[in-house]
Amino acid sequence: MQYNKINFVIWGTGIWGKRMYQCLNKLKKYTINAFIDSSEDLQGSFLYNLPVISYEDYKKQYKKSIIIISIASKQARDAIKTLLINDNIYTYYFHIDCPSEMIFLRQDGIPLEEIVKESGLIQKRIAITGNNLWSLILYDYLAECNLPVSLLYDDFSELYKFLAARGYQCFNFDKLPKEIDLILRTDGSSQNKNIEIEQRPFKDFSFLKRYKNDQISELCNKFKEISRCFIVATGPSLKIEDLNTLAKNKEFCFSMNRTYLAFEKTIWRPDVYVVADGKCLEDNNEDLIDLDVSIKLFSDASDVFWEINGQKLQHKKNIYKYHLTGNFFENSFPNFSEDLTKGTYNGGSVLYDCLQFAIYMGFKEIILIGVDLDFKNTGNADDNHFIKGYSKTAKQVYFYEASEWQRAAYQAAKKYADTHGIKIYNSTRGGKLEVFPRVDFDSLFEK
Repeated sequence: MQYNKINFVIWGTGIWGKRMYQCLNKLKKYTINAFIDSSEDLQGSFLYNLPVISYEDYKKQYKKSIIIISIASKQARDAIKTLLINDNIYTYYFHIDCPSEMIFLRQDGIPLEEIVKESGLIQKRIAITGNNLWSLILYDYLAECNLPVSLLYDDFSELYKFLAARGYQCFNFDKLPKEIDLILRTDGSSQNKNIEIEQRPFKDFSFLKRYKNDQISELCNKFKEISRCFIVATGPSLKIEDLNTLAKNKEFCFSMNRTYLAFEKTIWRPDVYVVADGKCLEDNNEDLIDLDVSIKLFSDASDVFWEINGQKLQHKKNIYKYHLTGNFFENSFPNFSEDLTKGTYNGGSVLYDCLQFAIYMGFKEIILIGVDLDFKNTGNADDNHFIKGYSKTAKQVYFYEASEWQRAAYQAAKKYADTHGIKIYNSTRGGKLEVFPRVDFDSLFEK
């Protein structure tokens, strides 16, 4: 198969659009013709030496290219999808339907060779189902390895017709080739029970050996004898007095990100400190490494953080590196990790990581505080946190979808907790998180 047959246009010139370009550029198999942006100020400029064009320009000059919609806002993505469908254009993918390793762009790109070898695909005859860019990239790599591979579809849409015309082997489920050994499901669809062939979800790379940290197994059920724990978030409803109450009552606490800014105002210290965001790790690396906290869990979302601090971190036995993965797939809930040696699933907030770790460590009762889930888009990040100077960025934009994404993750956490005999309560003063039953914070402590 010749890989220069597929051309792309990336819709979006922000951080997601740039990451998509870098991701495809590292693969060195695809041609990117242009970027689309609705801003007239950007149209006519260049990004990575590629023209930034209007949607009208796309229809006139680049209609034979597949569009990759690389925009963070779901509202904007939905609007673009509607626009395309109204114009009878169906040759598009969503960036968000890619595995998180592609969205967040690990430094070395997509480790396709490792993925194929470690997942046991080398000796298999593969069919891939999932109408997304990851399916296409995986198909191309398997074909490049001279492995028999095909794409499966329920509906022979314009996109599949487009691919079939360019030499891709496309089959309907009803006409599945008999020689197929394995079906890889790269989207959020459930297993097709009418097909006896082995079907495997293939939406993330958490199985890779490079991400596994056996040291984290030391934490499994480590605190199962403790009756409860608190997860202290950073919403504006949180008060220093609340932290003092937790300290006075010797409650076991998780916390996150830059909560340490309150340390000079309180005797309270969390027992476990979690940071998932790569930028937070990079911007505050010295403060975070030197924190006087018993257990620190830092994600691998920033290659820079771990490279710069590699030697120093080797001597910090209380700092654990964990893999942050996730399924950002449109219209599906994130998974909930049971084996934290392989990492956590991203739920749009570090709080979701804390929940996964708390359950892994053996807690059966978890109480949340400071989870407002009520982002104020004032442009001032301090308006969304409990302490001034929380963000080093003067201005910050919050999308409405951020809270909806997180709410979906909390619903996934509640479902997991309910089926495993675990209680999660919300003791936040006010806020908009109603997924978990409410409990009055002050009533939790003996007078």
